[in-house]
Amino acid sequence: IIPLQELKEKVSEMSEEQKNKFYQLTQKGNFKRAQLDSAFRENCLTELDIFFSNSLVADPVAFENKFLFITPSFINHSCAPNVQLEGYRDKDGEEVLVVLAMKDISKGEEITECYMKGLMTSSQMKEKIKEEFSFDCKCGVCVGSISDQDVIIAEINSLVPNSVPICTFIHQEQKASKLERAADLAKQLYIGYINIRFFVFVKFVIASQLDRDPIRLKKALDLVKEEAVGCWENPEQGYKFLEAWVERWSAAFQSRRNPTKEEKNDLSLCHIHIHFHI
Repeated sequence: IIPLQELKEKVSEMSEEQKNKFYQLTQKGNFKRAQLDSAFRENCLTELDIFFSNSLVADPVAFENKFLFITPSFINHSCAPNVQLEGYRDKDGEEVLVVLAMKDISKGEEITECYMKGLMTSSQMKEKIKEEFSFDCKCGVCVGSISDQDVIIAEINSLVPNSVPICTFIHQEQKASKLERAADLAKQLYIGYINIRFFVFVKFVIASQLDRDPIRLKKALDLVKEEAVGCWENPEQGYKFLEAWVERWSAAFQSRRNPTKEEKNDLSLCHIHIHFHI
């Protein structure tokens, strides 16, 4: 439930430019019905609708703390985006939203993000966009100028099923050769959220570690290091965390001893840590 007086105060404190932008944002009727009567009484139904329709959740797990960043809310969707938005809390405890470039962006090229997360085919993505945002996507993927994405997605899904929990994935000891193929395919992936590629690369690291395959492990770590620049607010620190985990089990790796349950459990914790810190 949003404190309506505070919402009204925040809007009244905006500059004229901010107010103009704020009132241009989409209204989807996406607010808590429990606040409908009080919003009518406080004469701020429009403001509440705009806030709920465009705000982001700071803690997706607990579904707490919603924030509205006005300018980034105007970034349009593309199934093949060139930026992604990442939020974090700065040293003063303020919520900050960073627009991270996923690739080189030419002068005059529109900045776009992918509104959907998860590995979906172009038809699934288009259907979800229509359902949740009420528009037909006409990006390069949807009009066919970026081809073969559905074929790539289907093969990645067959090699690394998205539905398999990480603990199951680790204890099944997936083959590094299989994950290398998935990683090579992921590099050709333009559709969707950048973290799709990143997590394929992390799983490639895991499979190479468990397979005791030094050549593939180096390749996997290099892919993660390169991709981390677009995923972590502090990519160097994030990569060093994964590198430190690999180093912790280097003796077992070099001796080619079979992975123990302890190593596999530690792997699960490493993956969970990475998941919640990008």
